[in-house]
Amino acid sequence: MAESYTMDDLEQGLYEFAVKCNELKALEIAIDHWNPLNAVAATTGNGPPFEVFYNEALEGQGAVMSSGDYPALESIPDRCRNIVSLDPEQFRQAQQLFDAAALDMADLEGAPGNALNKIGNWYGEAAEAFEEYFTGYTPAQARQAELFAATINACASLESIATHSKVAVSSELLRAS
Repeated sequence: MAESYTMDDLEQGLYEFAVKCNELKALEIAIDHWNPLNAVAATTGNGPPFEVFYNEALEGQGAVMSSGDYPALESIPDRCRNIVSLDPEQFRQAQQLFDAAALDMADLEGAPGNALNKIGNWYGEAAEAFEEYFTGYTPAQARQAELFAATINACASLESIATHSKVAVSSELLRAS
């Protein structure tokens, strides 16, 4: 299983991402102000080097204190927080509960019908009503088993989605930083 990716890890990754975005924006601004005349002047020692333009652009933008302070990220930090806040353990636990309930249902298979065999010779209207009532039990039990199977599969899928989403957010932020 993948190592747990915490909200602290996310916040650090988002901060590093915001800093890199800020630096890239400063680089864009510096490139826009850097022109061939400045380049020639810098190479002959009569003008400032590119680094001066870059540092001025960086200072002009200000420092990034948190990912929330950097407007270019827009809703990305909130979306990442929503994904990382999903706890796959809740889906794993739900799956285990439904597994146990489904097994309990399987253990009941044929139970009402077996009651007639255990009672012995039972005749009359009550016996017929009892038997008629439970003729729908096995099909209903089959439908319940299908519902349990679908619910168990959904829980497993949601657990996998939550786990893989955290990994994806983590790797994307690491790649971007």
